Amino acid sequence: HIVGASAAVYAVFFAMISYNPKMPVRLLLIPTSFPLLYVGYVFIAFDVYNIIANQNAGGSISHLGGAIFGYLYMKQFERGNDFLGNFIFKIEELFKKKEKSTFKTYKNTSSTSSRSNVPKDDYDFNHQKVEKQKKIDVILDKISRSGYESLSKEEKDFLFREGR
Repeated sequence: HIVGASAAVYAVFFAMISYNPKMPVRLLLIPTSFPLLYVGYVFIAFDVYNIIANQNAGGSISHLGGAIFGYLYMKQFERGNDFLGNFIFKIEELFKKKEKSTFKTYKNTSSTSSRSNVPKDDYDFNHQKVEKQKKIDVILDKISRSGYESLSKEEKDFLFREGR
């Protein structure tokens, strides 16, 4: 039973429209393609008509809410504000803190150093990637200013490891 999923489908659909409104769409019985945005206009018009005609007004209002949320979410996401992902990440952290207080974990100290810095999730991975790139940029700037010989042994080793 998929009762109530239509508003979520609208949210995803209008996030797509927000991301690429001019994406060409071709429907089965229509011989030409047209922008995806026009399909969104038809869906909105259909729901506004249903609200005015009092035919499943609650469902149509939830459709419009999903459409607005999807559209605005994607606009914010394109600006680098992933408020939904951050919210879910914070909720996840609350549960992780509860687990840590309940269970005692022991760290394996015999593992190799290359495995100790493995990211836990996408956020950690992206953060580590950005930090490595910043460090590489600083080293390359130093090379362009003072030459390769001005690097410390640690900087040379780091550059060699990351260059592989």
